[in-house]
Order: sequence, then structure tokens, then C-alpha cells
Amino acid sequence: MRRIVCVRILPVSLVLFGLTGSAPAEPGSPSSSRPAPDPEAVALIERVEAHHRSLPHFEARFEQRFTPRIFGRDRVETGRLTVKRPARMRWDYEEPEPKVFVSDGANTWFHVPADQQVVVGAFGSDGRGTGGETGGLNPLEFLTGDATILDHFDALLASDSPGPGLRTVALVPRQANGEITSLSLTVDAQSGLIQGIESEDVEGNRTTFRFTGFRFGASPDDSLFTFIIPPGTDVVTASDLRP
Repeated sequence: MRRIVCVRILPVSLVLFGLTGSAPAEPGSPSSSRPAPDPEAVALIERVEAHHRSLPHFEARFEQRFTPRIFGRDRVETGRLTVKRPARMRWDYEEPEPKVFVSDGANTWFHVPADQQVVVGAFGSDGRGTGGETGGLNPLEFLTGDATILDHFDALLASDSPGPGLRTVALVPRQANGEITSLSLTVDAQSGLIQGIESEDVEGNRTTFRFTGFRFGASPDDSLFTFIIPPGTDVVTASDLRP
């Protein structure tokens, strides 16, 4: 019997599989009552977009923290991220258990060896989310420079700085019925390099990514962004994880 992993024990999927997508609000909808533009925040987000579009590739260490609203402890995972334009990325989780998320720019694979299972889906903001839903935007596209952030979010600059040279920008989704209720970026104020992504879903669960140890050296081989499903591995589509 095929065992389907519950999305609740895969908090990363809320971000990685585009389930947090939002689209511009329809005129006259409740979400069209938008905050006043914040010119400084808009300029910083434009700097973020330009900087990440200019990066052909990079590597970084990451820490991912999932904080459930109702029960359980924070789950902290760490590993190595590799990004290569256009829209390719690979997340190699090392602790507390090995697993990998790969995107070739169109398709995604999320493999947990201990479960002998891989979840497949689609990646991108081309009108498709995972499983074919419309209006999807994956916040991880911010890292690859493939998303036009201000088409989907209004930007507001936080008053407090999270660290020297850093600023936090709150991104308010323009679609009220999206999976995201809040989203923010921590960025280098001068370069626009993203240092962190934090989101909260409709159930109040929070996912935070922090990035350190950036490397901009040799271009990674394209083969790093393809995934060959191991024999005997159960294949699950992202739509199987939906309630």
C-alpha cells in the first residue's frame, strides 16, 4: 500500500511547492483596499530583484525553522543551497536527516530517503502552482530573480533593523484568499542580497529561512538540478498532499 506523507509533517512544502502563492487582487475585491505605497520599501525591493537577476549562480548555507502555532516544538533543519539562473535550485538538507529538494526551473522533486518517497510538482509563477492551480507564486523565486515581487505584494519597510546593514521588508499579499497571511524578507540594504525569508500560513504556522556563507565562485553543473528517482521509491504528486 502506498504511504502518503501528510503535508503537516513537511512544513517546507508550504514554501517549496508554491502553495503559498498569491496573485494580484481583482478590482473591487476586499483585498483591493491596499496600504499606501512605501517608496523606500519599493526601492529596496527593486534593488533585491535587480541584484538577484544579476547573479548567474550562488551557494549558501541555510537554516530552516518551522514553528507550529498549536503544538510541538520548533523544527530546525540545516543544509546547503545552490541556485543557478534561470529558476534552478537545489536544497541539500543535512541535519537532522538527509533529504533533497530540486527544481530544474519547471519541475520539482522533494526526496526523503528515509521514507523511500519523492513528491513531484511544478515550480514557478507562470500561472501554474503545484498541481496546476492558477495564480501561484513561489516565494523561493525571489532567490532566483525570476519573480516580479511588486506584481503580487505591497512592500512596507519595518522600523527595526535585524542587524548591521540589514533591513526587513514586509510583503502584504494582494490576494486575501492566498495561503500566505504574512511574508517578509531580510535583505542587505546596500546590495539587495536576500538574507532571510519568513512566512506565516493561514493556520498560523511560521517558516523562517536564514542564509549565510554565500559563495559566488564556479558555476555549478546543470546535472545538479536534475533528479533521477531511485528504484523502489514511491512517487507522490503534490496534489496528493492536499486535504
